[in-house]
Amino acid sequence: MAKMSHQSKSIGGSMAHNGGRGEGRESLDGYTPLAKASAFSGLSVRTIRRAISSRRLLAFRPSGAARGLILLRRRDVVAWIESATIETGPPAGARRNGEVR
Repeated sequence: MAKMSHQSKSIGGSMAHNGGRGEGRESLDGYTPLAKASAFSGLSVRTIRRAISSRRLLAFRPSGAARGLILLRRRDVVAWIESATIETGPPAGARRNGEVR
């Protein structure tokens, strides 16, 4: 497993290193912690954990331990959400060819 750099980067570019403190970091080397993924997606931590458990969403534990920090790629979270897009039809009672249904 490759070592993760201590330098911090955001998804869209680089972010200044803040002296090793976790505060203010949106992501680490293109990854974001579970709580931040929850915040930017608007989904609960529990919903994201269920997706990880059911293997619908890829997640990483840098330590390799059974417990601890969970990191996700922001693009994976977005792709997972977009994969659940539903088609919507016209509203109930909408007119079709001038007729009321």
